[in-house]
Amino acid sequence: MSQALPMWGNRKRPGLVWAIVIFMLVGIIGGAVSYAFLCSGMLNVPVPVRNYQASFGVLDNALFVTTWTCNLVAAVLLFLGQRAALHFLLGGFGLKLVDVGLMASSSPPSEVLGTRGIVRVCVGFAINLLVLVYVYRLSRRGAQEAAVPRAS
Repeated sequence: MSQALPMWGNRKRPGLVWAIVIFMLVGIIGGAVSYAFLCSGMLNVPVPVRNYQASFGVLDNALFVTTWTCNLVAAVLLFLGQRAALHFLLGGFGLKLVDVGLMASSSPPSEVLGTRGIVRVCVGFAINLLVLVYVYRLSRRGAQEAAVPRAS
């Protein structure tokens, strides 16, 4: 029985995979801690942000937890070299788009995020897209190498 090759084929795990996984895990843990602090009221935030948080419903919390879970699973799968990481990254990205869309529809984004916050969200989406493209290319390269028979 042959074992499936990781996305990067027969080579060592790429350094960029290490960097992406480490940054994803730091972001996941930091996001969860921030969310817990915000929901518990332990952080002093401006009134518009506090009002926005007070309007969180079940859907907002479910989106956060589901996105968080998708990203955590994607980070682990990416580290292991599994092609399914791409699907979880796409799922997390789509859920984040829905989350930002809901936020923008419920209150003016500039009121909740401020001008810098909007720029940060755009930069975050751009970085996510770059990671998606990289993982897609890595997955394609691994699939191409797996199709070529290896000499024993």
